[in-house]
Amino acid sequence: MRARRIRRYVISHTVNLVELPVTVRDRKGRFVSGLEQPNFRVYENGQMQEITLFRSEDIPVAAGLVVDHSGSMGSKRERSD
Repeated sequence: MRARRIRRYVISHTVNLVELPVTVRDRKGRFVSGLEQPNFRVYENGQMQEITLFRSEDIPVAAGLVVDHSGSMGSKRERSD
């Protein structure tokens, strides 16, 4: 009986654009807004990289809320509605 040769496939792609989400806070922990591309430098392995695309935009956020309706929370339910 002849052994079957298993073929392995590799998918690769050269990436020329990498997204770097950034949040900036001051020393008191407050968000800093209004920064522009010249305010940033990106380094890879010690080499400064060119920033080819810069956007300042809001991003969608998903949030969930869990409410405990068990018997022990009965007296507190009115405050959570």
